[in-house]
Amino acid sequence: MLLPDTIDDVSLRFCGLTDKAVNALVKDGITTIGQFNALSDVEALKIPNMGEKILFDLRKKVAAVSSVPKTEDYEMAFRVFWDARANSERNTAIIEALACDRSMVDIAEEFGVSPSSVSTLFQNYRYWRRTLGLPIAKTGFSQFCASAKTSPPAES
Repeated sequence: MLLPDTIDDVSLRFCGLTDKAVNALVKDGITTIGQFNALSDVEALKIPNMGEKILFDLRKKVAAVSSVPKTEDYEMAFRVFWDARANSERNTAIIEALACDRSMVDIAEEFGVSPSSVSTLFQNYRYWRRTLGLPIAKTGFSQFCASAKTSPPAES
């Protein structure tokens, strides 16, 4: 997979947005950071399911990714982004716990987040690592799938 030429070409999925937010934007043809940044607040609020609170949260997350240094070295840039994320210590601890082959449900309970949050975090981690050509830790996805069927997701 080729890396984008500029940070504006990076997919909104890199921003840690919810699937609902990304899907709402994609339905309006907005798939990259540059396209989202080009929208005024008035235009963005016309998108279905886009309220002021959601828009503010999206702008904040996109700004965090957009602040990554404009460089050809995307590996370094995304490491900077990963390290700068809110709760990065918790996120790093969750990824390390996943690398130890612990189930996502157990990790979610330990860190006080929902299993789906752990799953999303790990999917983003895998996407970034795969995009950068770096090794990916093995995890217990089979344990997560088995326990997720019997355990209702917790609120994060």
